[in-house]
Amino acid sequence: SSRDGGTHNKLNVWGSGAIVKDRLFFFGMYEARDNHVFNTSNDAETYNDSSADDGFWGAKLDWRITDDHSLSLLGFSDKNETVADVYSYDYLARSRARDRSNAIYTHTGGDNYALTYNGQLTGNFSMRAMIGDNKRDYANYSQTDLECNRVVSESGIAPSGIPLGCTTNSAVESRLDERKAGRLDFEWTLGDHLLRFGLDREQNTSSYDRMYPGPGGFYYNVYHTSPGSTLSNGGTVPAGTTAYVRARRYEIAGEFETDNSAYYLEDNWSVTPNLLLNLGLRLEQFDNKDSEGRSYIKMDDMLAPRFGASWDVRGDGTMKLFGNVGRYFLPVANVINIKQAGGLLDERTYYALSGWETRELNGSRYQVPVLGAQIGPVDDSQGDGTVGDLRSEVDRDMDPVYQDEAILGFQQSINAAWSYGVRGIYRKLHNAIDDMEISATGACGPDGYVGWVMANPGEKVTVWGDTDCNGSMGWVTVDTAKEGWAMYRQDGLDADGEPIMTYIGQRGWDKPRRDYKALELQLDRAWDGKWSMNASYTLAYGRGNAEGPVNSDTDFADTGRTENFDDPYVNLGGYGYLSNDRRHQFKLRGAYAVTDSWLFGATLDARSGGPVTGFGVGNPYDSTVYHSYYVCVENCDSTFSEERVYAHSPRAGYGRLPWSYELGASVTWLKSFGAADLKVKFAVYNLTNQQKKLAVNQELEDAVGHRNDYFGYPESFQAPRYAQLVVSLDY
Repeated sequence: SSRDGGTHNKLNVWGSGAIVKDRLFFFGMYEARDNHVFNTSNDAETYNDSSADDGFWGAKLDWRITDDHSLSLLGFSDKNETVADVYSYDYLARSRARDRSNAIYTHTGGDNYALTYNGQLTGNFSMRAMIGDNKRDYANYSQTDLECNRVVSESGIAPSGIPLGCTTNSAVESRLDERKAGRLDFEWTLGDHLLRFGLDREQNTSSYDRMYPGPGGFYYNVYHTSPGSTLSNGGTVPAGTTAYVRARRYEIAGEFETDNSAYYLEDNWSVTPNLLLNLGLRLEQFDNKDSEGRSYIKMDDMLAPRFGASWDVRGDGTMKLFGNVGRYFLPVANVINIKQAGGLLDERTYYALSGWETRELNGSRYQVPVLGAQIGPVDDSQGDGTVGDLRSEVDRDMDPVYQDEAILGFQQSINAAWSYGVRGIYRKLHNAIDDMEISATGACGPDGYVGWVMANPGEKVTVWGDTDCNGSMGWVTVDTAKEGWAMYRQDGLDADGEPIMTYIGQRGWDKPRRDYKALELQLDRAWDGKWSMNASYTLAYGRGNAEGPVNSDTDFADTGRTENFDDPYVNLGGYGYLSNDRRHQFKLRGAYAVTDSWLFGATLDARSGGPVTGFGVGNPYDSTVYHSYYVCVENCDSTFSEERVYAHSPRAGYGRLPWSYELGASVTWLKSFGAADLKVKFAVYNLTNQQKKLAVNQELEDAVGHRNDYFGYPESFQAPRYAQLVVSLDY
């Protein structure tokens, strides 16, 4: 990353005024952009030179129909195309090849519109209606997509000096997300009560198409292994094999829709001139549909109560005590529809690594793995390309994900300029929705194998399955708090050298847990024409065994399909400080006017680092391999998983990342020319050019008992020092 850099130039032009005096008004703006970014790949073997120059436009029309009725139309577009030229790169010589080896094209953004009506229907009754449409396009493809497969290998396997694969493009992908939204809001003043009520509805539609680049659409991953190890498809690594290849095909296409709607009622009650109570209730419904338009995750009758209070202690606004509690539901993201309800093909075939082959394209050499004998069956358990009977893949009675929040605060003015405040925050996650492999049922044991199910881990799950252990299908309920995962004992090897597995019972999953506690202190000095200041400190604790719909510590960003609950052992022993836990954070903002024309500003942001965990691969109880909180310390090459000795590797077991500090400074010059006002602002961000690590590789093992050479290596840093010059002229 020390060779990375870039420039970003913007030019803004805007104007506003009356089209029809006192009735019709306009605002319009255009931002010309010129972005140029260059960077080396993680292995420093390729150099990317990216550019984008699409502008941004926005416009708004306001029509004051009468004194009581108005209409406004808003529109903007952020469409953008980025072209990245890819070159071979010699890191030591600091030189790139003359001719590019590839070009990657990325399209993003879209057009957005909203129409809003405001009406004062009577002296104490008003309404607001809004409809809008948001489109966001995403497409990613490259010139080498037809000829080049993606290849990634763990360290120490491939010969050095020659790049792996001939493409840096991870997927050929196109997606158009459209959000159509509408809402209706009413306000009714009745004495000491201000009633608000209304409804909102949104329809999210995703048109999606994705596959890996290269012949066959295969993505090759090469891993360390040891003879006798069991791969995730159940295959056993043959004798003499120390590395294997996973050839993965991942293809999906379709149009997917989700409808979310809600009704709400809120009462702002002025109990006394000093005491205001806020009582609210929100009724929500989520409806996720498959590629054929059928509902497959539908949750309704979700009641979210809200309560708040504000007490003006002295009655003059100088001292206020406030608090609120509420429940907030989280919709199921459209990506779940795409991955599960759209004919997903996720096919994984495993091979012994037989060596490496060197090839050439566009004058550049590259390596691809030579596939040896296939290990185990083809694994398409995550998707075989068809939209199956989703009753066996989704919990019939699934509950939503929701979070309860409580806030208690106090604010006081010291004098006309100075004030301070304190606020306590508590948030608690209830429930999670994630994919789980149900490998046994209470009635049929392992013969009742269900497969991968979207459900609430640690709760009762009802799916379509074998009801009598003889193939009669019906609704089956599994209490995943205590059952659902088959356990086996390994009793030697058979004549073919395959392990003999004896079923010994079931176990369940830990329930998801996440708590956030914070104390915020704030000190303000209001602007008086000369100077102002704001300072804050936050003390926070984030604990649990589930970060949420994604995992940032293992870089697993597939929303709602994390590894956390794939089987009960992935999350076993995983309660602790979460990856986004930051114990301390200080913020300071200030501005000082030397004269009427010169203004100086400064900012300081200091925060403690997040926890570092050393993730293992296996677990002490069976031969499955996922990220885990256990590392193998003895007998790791044993054919019998029971003979391997593991040690617990807890969250934050490897300390924390360092504190990060970011100082910013700015100077502004103001000049009035009568008919026009000139403003010139020069700002420097990360003034001291701090380069602290913000994230590191947390995979302690890359195979059972095999230490990952890159554990602890930085994966992201603070943004380097950069400067910004803004010149604006208002007339």
